[in-house]
Amino acid sequence: MESDNGDSAAQDSLPERLKPFLPQCNTYLIEKFSELPSYRTAENFNVTQFELKAYVNVDNKEEAHKWFAAFKSWSKTTMAQTRGFNVKGNRVIYRELYHCIHSNEVKKKQGNRETKRPQSARARNVNCAASLHLRIERKRLPYSHSDGHSPSSALYAHEDSLHLNASDEQELMEILADRAKNPDYDYVAKIFQQYRESALGSRNSKPMFERLKQIVEDYDDSGQGRAVLQEYNASSGSVFILCIVTNLMSRVHEKIRQSEEICYMDASAAFDPLNTSITLLYSSCAVGALPLGVLFTSDELEITLEKATILPSHAFYGRGVEVGPIVFLTDDSSAERGYMTQNTILKRKIVYSTSGPEMDVHYNEFKQKFYGYNLLRKHFELLWNRRQFWARTRLPMRGNNTNNYIERSFGMLKDIIFARTQAFNPVQIFHFITMSMERFYARRLLGIAHKHPGHLRIARRFLCPGWEKVDANLIQKTNIDFEFIAPSASNSGIFYIVNTKIGACTCPVGISGGPCKHQGAVAMKFHISTLNFIPSLTPNDRMVYGQLAENSSFYASLRAGPGFSPQDQETILSDYSDNFFNDETTEWRELNEENERNERNKETNNAEFNTLL
Repeated sequence: MESDNGDSAAQDSLPERLKPFLPQCNTYLIEKFSELPSYRTAENFNVTQFELKAYVNVDNKEEAHKWFAAFKSWSKTTMAQTRGFNVKGNRVIYRELYHCIHSNEVKKKQGNRETKRPQSARARNVNCAASLHLRIERKRLPYSHSDGHSPSSALYAHEDSLHLNASDEQELMEILADRAKNPDYDYVAKIFQQYRESALGSRNSKPMFERLKQIVEDYDDSGQGRAVLQEYNASSGSVFILCIVTNLMSRVHEKIRQSEEICYMDASAAFDPLNTSITLLYSSCAVGALPLGVLFTSDELEITLEKATILPSHAFYGRGVEVGPIVFLTDDSSAERGYMTQNTILKRKIVYSTSGPEMDVHYNEFKQKFYGYNLLRKHFELLWNRRQFWARTRLPMRGNNTNNYIERSFGMLKDIIFARTQAFNPVQIFHFITMSMERFYARRLLGIAHKHPGHLRIARRFLCPGWEKVDANLIQKTNIDFEFIAPSASNSGIFYIVNTKIGACTCPVGISGGPCKHQGAVAMKFHISTLNFIPSLTPNDRMVYGQLAENSSFYASLRAGPGFSPQDQETILSDYSDNFFNDETTEWRELNEENERNERNKETNNAEFNTLL
């Protein structure tokens, strides 16, 4: 019932001939199915016959007995045990042989029952040849290629496991020398060849696209997400495009407010021998970068990326695909890199200009002072002609002026999800993205929701350095909700306006929505959470991250009172997402009041928090 060589065949839908016999609650791998000549009984009934060898997702004796009972009930047959086997459990875990009660085996084992009970229809021998052989074998190689292993990595992981589990050197030598327990590379490579031919198709050409088309259709039908495929066709000029939006990515579009503000976009290749380019769409929030979509393309041309669209109607926090986010942040691969390292160049005045005229003034000052240097003048003219791409005043950049989030995401994609293994073809890349990547981000979100990284670690990460230099005594709350006045830490007499609802400040750093010392000082003085600073995880934070990971929130049920329903949970999530940390509803005000009372009871203050950090 369990294959000894892993996945020896792809999972096929059951043929119509087998559906009346095999229980539909299990998954089957059909290795061999043959129609046999029909058998005619003494009563002149025509009985069709077949031979089947298949694997079922059962891995222990108890599950085998349950499957056998379900088989007898589903197929409406009664089968008796032909013989038992002495199973040692080393390689074979379970083995049984059964026969139909109307077969000749009954007469052999129990004598001529027709003479004893001639009128018994149950005892009638019609020479039925039906038999069933159940066998569970321990996998010789538990590290499956379907999990992303190459032959080398699977063999290494298997040998490393044998090494760690050996009790002494003598046992280790015996195990490693025993090919029944430690197969050689040729055997593992042959298994991988069988797996890739049946599950992945060919490396390229038509069989690969046929297999990819089939798994894309199955993925769409499964309800786990959406995928759209455009096959490569040299004659018609069609490029290869595969767009994927998993359910987790769709929920990030819907629940994470930052997805409407900024979207990071970058591409990388060399994931498979065909050099397929993978383009990632990401947004960022308190837990880091979260995926919005993945594109596979045969090139990175603009026309190709324009065709690659599959985002949901609620994309970018409801702004939609046509409008898109406020900012797309990408690498400028065609631009020259770096500025001159001379400290006397006051380039920050140009970059931090608050308006176009102010930037022109600083630009003219720069020309008069430094345009005597020909190389510098040429370099800066190239940058100035493209100023609409790097002058970002009033855009909600949240302090992100480089693509570090998505660069790190590519690192995790290659190191953790792909495990530094090159995929065989785009079919295997699809498996990595839709299964391994989905599980990785789900566990990451649940880890934050469960406080596994630690709330103090999160607080330390999201407190901007220098907030303690701001004079807290001069911070005042204005008459406008969520708005505060904070003094400059370096220039006395200068004050900035901080808005905790949108997470912005009028200082040069915080004007684009990035974290600054003034927002941090306000958050610490008034013990409030803002868009950029999270001194502690609130119940709503944990509820939303749990919702993103599994489409259901364990924490919402903990806060629920009598009569709480899933519709109530969706309402809470919607209210929270619309207003993030601040909501004007009565329920939210009551929750804030309760939290404030709890904080007063705990008698927490800035000094204690600083000590912990």
